[in-house]
Amino acid sequence: MNRLGNPWTFVSPGISLKPYPSGSLTHPAMTELARLIQANNIQAAQVDKVDLGANHNMTTTLLHHDPKTGLEAKFSMEFCLAILLLEHKAGLAQFSDQVVRRPDVQAMMRKINFYVDSEAESAGFDKMTSLLKITLKDGKVITGRAAFGKGSPADPMTFAEAAMKFRGCAEFAEWPQAKTEKIIAFVRTLETAADVSALSPLLSANAG
Repeated sequence: MNRLGNPWTFVSPGISLKPYPSGSLTHPAMTELARLIQANNIQAAQVDKVDLGANHNMTTTLLHHDPKTGLEAKFSMEFCLAILLLEHKAGLAQFSDQVVRRPDVQAMMRKINFYVDSEAESAGFDKMTSLLKITLKDGKVITGRAAFGKGSPADPMTFAEAAMKFRGCAEFAEWPQAKTEKIIAFVRTLETAADVSALSPLLSANAG
């Protein structure tokens, strides 16, 4: 009773915007791996092994440990980590049958050890605790951990990050760049726009 709008969910806890087109349970580990790759300039050829510890709800929900299709890859921690290591990105174009079946992708997935970790398990199923350990061929070990993914209320995307995701989706849909940038420019000033209905025609598939 009397709870409508008190608060609005958009405000608290806030919405989640997925940076990757994969199951949300992959996102904390992907966010942390992307950060570690950038911070340590990790190259795929340097990687000997990656251990990713999580709770058993994550290992069973992300059930495709040897994916062969783009759809299976969306629910495969092994693929999601492997493609970030190889291409430093994981957009719509990466989640295709052809990419999943590439020999280098298949080989990298075999280096990913996705297992149930007691620490992640004890943290509870309401969390997505992800414990990363990257072992390089020279013996160096890089570790990290995350409980939330980029785009969640705990780690929201900036406007620039959201715009970058939109550009990737628009490129995949083969929209003209000018159309994409016009939409981004309009959304940037949405709160002060005189007429927000002007956005709908811009989003039409037929709009140039």
